[in-house]
Order: sequence, then structure tokens, then C-alpha cells
Amino acid sequence: MFLTNNIKDIKDIKDISNNIIWFLIITIGFLLTIAIGFLVSNNASELAWVILGCLAIGFWVFYPEKLFCYWLVLFPIADYLIRYPKQQAIITFERVFIVVLSLGILIRLVKNEKIKLKLGWFEISWMLFALYALGDCLLQENFSLSTLRTAVDGFILPLVLFVIIKESLDIKSISKKIFIGLIALSYLILPIGILELLTGIDLLAYPGGEIFFDGRIRPNGAFLSDHSYALISLILGLVLLYWPRVAGINVLGKYRLIWYGAIISAFLSALIPQFRAIMLIMLISLALGRYLISGWRSLITPFAAFLILIIAATPIWLFLSSTRFYQQRIADTANFSSRVVTYKKALEVAQSNPFGVGLGNYENYFNKRWEVKEHPEKLGEIAQSTPHSNFLSVLAELGIIGFILYLIAHLTLIYTAWKTAKFSNHTAGVTVLLLVIVYAGVGFTLTSGYYYDLNLFFFCSLGILLARVEET
Repeated sequence: MFLTNNIKDIKDIKDISNNIIWFLIITIGFLLTIAIGFLVSNNASELAWVILGCLAIGFWVFYPEKLFCYWLVLFPIADYLIRYPKQQAIITFERVFIVVLSLGILIRLVKNEKIKLKLGWFEISWMLFALYALGDCLLQENFSLSTLRTAVDGFILPLVLFVIIKESLDIKSISKKIFIGLIALSYLILPIGILELLTGIDLLAYPGGEIFFDGRIRPNGAFLSDHSYALISLILGLVLLYWPRVAGINVLGKYRLIWYGAIISAFLSALIPQFRAIMLIMLISLALGRYLISGWRSLITPFAAFLILIIAATPIWLFLSSTRFYQQRIADTANFSSRVVTYKKALEVAQSNPFGVGLGNYENYFNKRWEVKEHPEKLGEIAQSTPHSNFLSVLAELGIIGFILYLIAHLTLIYTAWKTAKFSNHTAGVTVLLLVIVYAGVGFTLTSGYYYDLNLFFFCSLGILLARVEET
């Protein structure tokens, strides 16, 4: 369904038994992660933490590809376990991972291995944006560590990971392991979200995290926020859908059912936080991807099935239309009116501050400039204290210069996707384009681009797709 017969060097997923050593390394790494997390969570001495951290670095530094696969599967759980201290964490799993991975690449450079560290237009434009955000953060009068974390963890480290994956890792040799890792990740994150939705308990509660909004449960799964959970799951589903075709993996027999189950699991996880923008962009990306890869005729059968499903689901819709959830999340237009007012306020802030109010300072500026009504007559009259848009957040906080750099980065990424689809690997280029549409499209309605876990996974997905293009 998703594969072609003219891909060279097609590999059968059934030869998993040949990767026993890799699975042993992953298992040892997982146990080491649990041990570190256990010691840290029980206030073990810093000496124990340093010793185990050094062991982890010494173990992984010579295995960059295996380290990457290990991170891909376990980063949601490991990031929660390895945080020291818990409040305002300085040592985190993500930072240790990037450092160890970078050390591994440096060791390869010392050994004179052939590694190309070239930067394309996207890398350069995003680097300029990230450095501008970092400079804005450091030059603020009211400097804060949370803002510094946004600049470093949210903007700089994802780019470092992207460059390493795209230019330095042998993605072709681990493409099958990446596929298995993505499947495992998909099956891991769905149960956590379901349990949170049913119980109302934040199973992996990050400091400052919250799953209740306006009296409703909005699960965040194994991630920092409900935004991250929904978008990472959607990106994961799209990568899973097209990775076998990009990497030349032939999925046979019962493994195909496991693959389909993982795709469904990822898309269901994306819907659990109940964002209407996610639901809409999911339908758009699936339809657009099918059209760009297989042509418009391939849409006939899914469209007919969708119409039949709508007709069959009409009784269910009539029943749900009387529920509180439907009235608040779907039929209520107050949320839309409030969002329009919020966007207008963000544009007013940007117009009054052409160089921005400072990274992370929008809410403070908003609360000082406008007094929020305690008992408004209509919910739609309320402007929220966050812009609810990546682009408006960047415009208001980093000004015109930051916004132009941010916009150029997105445009160069779209150009990269087009060039890849036209001249290199059509499926890989289309998949990159879909990821950009999902990330930027949802970013028009949510301030999701400041979360480091989302950015890391988004840049990671772009990296593996574009690395396969260069290797083929």
C-alpha cells in the first residue's frame, strides 16, 4: 500500500534476530537510565549521580547511532526521570544526550572519519534566529533562567541535533532500528494519555505542569504539555506512515499489522488532548500526502469511506450534540471570538514594540497594559495573556527582526522539501513538507513552538528524513 517495487536494497523487517547486540545495548542503557532516575528521585548524593553520569557517557560515546535509537524510544520517560534538581533542573536527559552525542561525533572527527558538516539555508536561517533569541534573552534587564532555557533547549539544541543526524550519523545502517523505535514509542505514549484522560491524574507530572483547563482534562501524556503530546503524536504518526517507503523497508506478514497498529496508536494519541486544530490538520495532512504521493485518484476510495462513516455516525453525533463536551469544545463560538481578540491584542503589542517586548515577557507586558475583567459579560470579550500563535509570539516578543528570521527559516524548509521531492526522494520530500505544514499550521493557533521536547522531535524527524535522501 505504501511501498513501491523499484526501491533498491529493500530490507525485510523479519531479520530482527540479527540485531541482538543492539537490543542488549538498548536494554543496558534503559536499566542505567532507571538506576539514575531512581537515585536522583530519592535524593541520592551528587557523587552517585556524577559516577553514573560518567558511566553513561563512557558507555554511549562510542556508539552514536545506538545512542540515538536509545533516545528515540525512551526520551519521554528518561527526560522525566533524569532531572536534577527537580525544580529548575540544570542536568536533564536531553542535555546529557546532546553532549554525549556531540562527543561521539568529535571522536569520529579525531579519527579522521569522513564526516561532512555542511549547513544549508534552513540551518543557517534557524541558527541566526536562535542566536538572536539568545542575545535578546541575555540582554534583558529582568533576565530569567526559564527564558534562557527556552532559547537554548527550545531553539539551539534542536538545531544541533538536526545537524548531527543529517550530516554525521549513518542513518542508512540504522533505518530499520529507527522504524522499530518509532513503533515502540507509539505504543508507549498512547496508554499514558488514556489513563490520564480516564483518571484525571498527571502520571508524569513535570514541575508546573497541568492537565486541567477550564474544568476539562487535557492529557499531556509523557510530555511537557498537551501541545507537545498532540503534535509529537501527529508527527510520529506521519513519519511512521511513510518511513518504510523512504527507507526501503518491506514490512511483511504480522509485522504489517504491528506497523498499522502503531500508526493508529500515534494518531489516536494526537486526538486525546482534544485540540480542534490538530483534528483539522490531521485530515489535511493525510489527504494532501496521499494526493502528492499517489495522485488524486487515490483519494476517491478514502473520500467515499469518509462519507459513509459520516452518514453512519450521524446518530452518534445527534447524541453527542447534547453533551457538555460538544457544547463547550465544538459548538461554542466564544472560544473563536476570544482567539480573534487575542490576536488583535498581540498585533497591538507588536505594533507598539517593533523590537519586541523580550523573549518570554509577553504575559508580564500584557498583564501590565490591560486589566483583565473579573466578570466579563461574554467569554468572547476576553483576550488571553498569551498570543496563542507561534508567529505572533515571535513577532511580539522578538520584534520584526526575529519574526523575519523565523519566517525565513520556515520558507527555506519548505524549499528544501520541494527540492527533495522533485530531485531526490519524492516520498521523503513530501513527508518533510507535511511535517512543516503540521508544525506551522498548528503553530498559527497555538504557542507550541517554545516547547523543547516538541522541537527536538520535530527536528529529529526532519533530520532522519533528509539524511536518508543524501545517503541514497
